[in-house]
Amino acid sequence: VVWLYKRFSFENILALRVQTLGGGIGSMYHLCEGTTGPAAEKLTAVDFGNANPPKDVKNYFYSIENPREYLMDGDDAVVVERGPYPLKKFSIRHDVAFAESTLTEAEAPNANGAVDYDVANAYIVLDQDTALTTNLERSTADLSLDWSGAATELASHPLLEKTIPAHLAMSDEITNLSPPFLSALGAMNDEFNLILSLSCTAEQIANIELAGTNTGAGDKAQCNASQMNDFAETDCACCMHDVAYQANVGGAQATFLNCRDFLDEGTTAVSTLSLLAQYDGGIAVKEAGEAKYDGSGDNYIQTKYEQTTIYSPLVQTHTVNDVTFGYPSAVIGKIVPAALLSTAEKAHYDANDSTRGATVDVATAMLTGQMDDVLPFALGDVAAYTKKVATVCSSSCEAVDASDDLYDSPLGWTCSGNAPGRYETDDSDEIAVGGIDCMPYSPTFATVMQCTAIDTHLASNSNDPEYLACVCADGSNDWASEGCCLAAGMLDGEDLTGNGCLFEVEGVLGDTNYAGTASGSTSVNIGTALESYITNEPSSKTSRFTCPATGAPTLEEHDLFNRYEAHEGQSSYELYYATGNPRIQQDDKSTVTNSSDIYSIAASSGFEMTYVPPKGLEFN
Repeated sequence: VVWLYKRFSFENILALRVQTLGGGIGSMYHLCEGTTGPAAEKLTAVDFGNANPPKDVKNYFYSIENPREYLMDGDDAVVVERGPYPLKKFSIRHDVAFAESTLTEAEAPNANGAVDYDVANAYIVLDQDTALTTNLERSTADLSLDWSGAATELASHPLLEKTIPAHLAMSDEITNLSPPFLSALGAMNDEFNLILSLSCTAEQIANIELAGTNTGAGDKAQCNASQMNDFAETDCACCMHDVAYQANVGGAQATFLNCRDFLDEGTTAVSTLSLLAQYDGGIAVKEAGEAKYDGSGDNYIQTKYEQTTIYSPLVQTHTVNDVTFGYPSAVIGKIVPAALLSTAEKAHYDANDSTRGATVDVATAMLTGQMDDVLPFALGDVAAYTKKVATVCSSSCEAVDASDDLYDSPLGWTCSGNAPGRYETDDSDEIAVGGIDCMPYSPTFATVMQCTAIDTHLASNSNDPEYLACVCADGSNDWASEGCCLAAGMLDGEDLTGNGCLFEVEGVLGDTNYAGTASGSTSVNIGTALESYITNEPSSKTSRFTCPATGAPTLEEHDLFNRYEAHEGQSSYELYYATGNPRIQQDDKSTVTNSSDIYSIAASSGFEMTYVPPKGLEFN
């Protein structure tokens, strides 16, 4: 680390994309000998002693206290910092193998020039006293791992004491901008494009500029119902700009949709976005009686689903538990697949010799993560994740009585409460989503109502083009019981593709945690948690250079000592430096006794800041 501070200029240290980087697990210079010897044993140690001690993690979060005024009125955000929320991170390196290094320029590279390994992690939240056990053992002969023995006290850390401040809890709520929704906006360019993309292809949206322009051959006609959102229909427009629409009164206007009508709160698009935003913890931005978004001058009354409040997914409220470890998003799970369906169909068409695939097959591939490499937004296997959330949240759902006016609305089919916490279950799948908010599962549960209505209608009207039977993307028939992520379905003309799907939002740790214990138990088995991690998480190899060629110490190749060739499966990654804390604290200066350790920086990028180096490092 010291070497990095001396080697790179300060502006590069702030946000440095590096190809390789040294790490803090001790010298790997002697790994040339392979899986034998003290260096290899140190690399793969599993006792969490001096060779691989657990790391302290402290998370701080910023919460916006005036979200509506900030978002709707342009006020400055009133921000409160909350933290620290402390955790202990236990890591092991496993599945070790050796190969020739890609960094060496030696004519005869050492066969053990690079060591490859996977990393497994487990996290203990320090919000209570927690006893630790382990059943994990490692063979000194071949470095293999074994969990067959009985769990015994973890000698190096038999007890982790509660260190979270008394006024804090993992159930604290944080209100801030939604990273996944911002990413979705980036993929669609802006919010209006996102709404239009639910009904039209990208080409049809681009053709809006030529709708009703009376410029001759460049004019674009209005897409009809069968052309809308069909990737092959590239010569028609999604709608007409309001200015052009008003200028064509009595003429072309009669054949066009007004683009501003897509913003009507009674449309399926805005109604769906608001409904799912409410489930995702979005903030209220409009009440009945306020002016509508479409510029008509009329007042808003209610959405298609009888909501009298409009919610925005741009700013959301989530618990610290969910922000730390991840949570489900109903907004992303539905809106992104619906908006990208035509893009997915076009990609399938191009990849299959101009053969159009069945929409349900393309949707299934998209919702199971098989098309992530050709879409501008990677969804992952939302169908499988939705099923995982069902195991912990479906029992929290309830429908109103059939006589209630909301029985035929998604608002009548809701879920509440939280999934079992990590100290309430020993099931690894349940621990992975421990404590999440179950409200986002509501639209999944509502597919029971929607698909049952479709099934009933088709029983007596099998050829009605406004209805299409539901298909679960995971291949099940769960729409009949607990709900599922839909790859197909149409209810009275409303396309249900993507309904009920939940997107897995990554927590700030960027990792899944399997450390937990059954209710009533007094200890957590770290060995079992790491075994679950290795079993469930995909391999993501890290590769480190270990053996320079024999020669004088001045060889450039010696500068590659202890460098990464790949880190967690990536050949490059972002690394940030600040003060050694998770963020720069306002009181950093007060902790520095030597004024020469404080540096005022005017970086070439134009910003100014005060920089205090971490302990033990000097600024160069």
